[in-house]
Amino acid sequence: MQADHVETWRAFPVKNRVHQCVIYFDCYVPESVTTEKATKYWNANIDLAVCTVDDEDIVIQIEMESNYLLGAKKVLIGSK
Repeated sequence: MQADHVETWRAFPVKNRVHQCVIYFDCYVPESVTTEKATKYWNANIDLAVCTVDDEDIVIQIEMESNYLLGAKKVLIGSK
């Protein structure tokens, strides 16, 4: 949850391709975007979100998955 909008990110595996997934990004804003100023504002927010996730979060996830597949960790701790 951001200060003025909600983002959802959903990832699904690609059938028969263990190293690929499809990611869906949705951005929920409080009102319809009807002005040029609002369009620029929300486009900038979406660009920031996508760049941040692409440049930081996905890079970290790729490294984590690679290490997992290599057996670098003998124990994986998770929660339900």
